[in-house]
Amino acid sequence: MQQALRRRSYRNGPGALTTGPHHPPLPVQGTRKSVLDATVFFTDYPVTGECYTTPSVAAELVDLASRCRYDLLAAAGLRVCSPGAAWLARVRTAAEKSGDLPVISETDCDILALAGELGATIFTDDFAI
Repeated sequence: MQQALRRRSYRNGPGALTTGPHHPPLPVQGTRKSVLDATVFFTDYPVTGECYTTPSVAAELVDLASRCRYDLLAAAGLRVCSPGAAWLARVRTAAEKSGDLPVISETDCDILALAGELGATIFTDDFAI
């Protein structure tokens, strides 16, 4: 059974959520920026707008299906970016204060930092995020 993907917005700007492979996207005002966790590459979850991921997520994609999905999204404009050091420090500090630092991985930190830096929405099913 496929887990539902969650969306977290780290900016109060407009955006939309595509609710699933058999549902049309909700209305979008402007271009939405999305940071994709590995789960998106393991599923057929539709994404639209500006899509980003991190090198650490790309490194997790080792099976053929997820690599093919990655290649398709890359051809459609997916950008692979590393977050800045200042945002990584902010994420680690916040995780330490909340007691979540032992629970989140380096990849989780990268995703959170990149989303914060870009003012983007995260697509994941990782409850640690």
